[in-house]
Amino acid sequence: MFARMERYETPHVHVSNGRYADLVLGPPSINYYGLEITFHIVINGVESQAEETDTFKARSVLDSFISLDLSFPGS
Repeated sequence: MFARMERYETPHVHVSNGRYADLVLGPPSINYYGLEITFHIVINGVESQAEETDTFKARSVLDSFISLDLSFPGS
């Protein structure tokens, strides 16, 4: 699983029992603030985008550990 904002993609993280961890967004510049974040999974070589999205914004360290329940078509 990974997240995408325009051309930036996070490193892929493992999904186990429907759960993911350590998905870290660290785009290369402040120009990414305010952009839509989309979430993707690849199953059997086919990429699918989650129905949910988020907006990239500055967060404090305490706010940085958020959890999102994601739904993928066909899952």
